Amino acid sequence: MLYFSNCDDIDEEKIKQNKINHKLEKTFCEIELDKLIPDEYNKNCFRVDTCIDKLDVAIKNSKRYETNIDLLKDHIGSNLFELFEFLRNEND
Repeated sequence: MLYFSNCDDIDEEKIKQNKINHKLEKTFCEIELDKLIPDEYNKNCFRVDTCIDKLDVAIKNSKRYETNIDLLKDHIGSNLFELFEFLRNEND
């Protein structure tokens, strides 16, 4: 969800719990991704070009959440931006 600038509107506690909506047979995160990118996401397949086009947004958003790998178990966040930035610098 970090690929979308409006991810601030999503409740962090609900992301951490990621409960299943049994009526829809989807987790909270799957439902939110359906809202953000309708007709482009399901848990088995998604359009990679959608993510690539929004990589800068994802990197920026990632830095606003937890980035320490040792703390990610108990906090939402990501440290993948470090890999993306490394790969970009290697290709420059």
